[in-house]
Amino acid sequence: FTHMAQESFPRICSGPEYKAMDINAQFEWMKANQNRRLVLGRSGIEGYGIFAKQPIFKGEMVVEYTGEAIRPVVADVREEQYEAAGLGTYFWRLEEYLGAGE
Repeated sequence: FTHMAQESFPRICSGPEYKAMDINAQFEWMKANQNRRLVLGRSGIEGYGIFAKQPIFKGEMVVEYTGEAIRPVVADVREEQYEAAGLGTYFWRLEEYLGAGE
């Protein structure tokens, strides 16, 4: 966000307030404020997407993943099946975000 955008979309809490919370408080804050922070809408790229209603701090929790955890080979098979049926797919590898062994 630019400085002007930050003025147009005020934060629910400040950076120092968020950083002062422990991980459990950040998680609870994320869940309690999710509808005030995010909106589901049509994506200009493909299908639907989640869009921020306000700036997001580096390292801030955005969403809780509650889906099924599956092996890469299962994800590959499902992706082919979903694409053949004309359905969108939302698969990603956690190790790309967490790093190997974390």
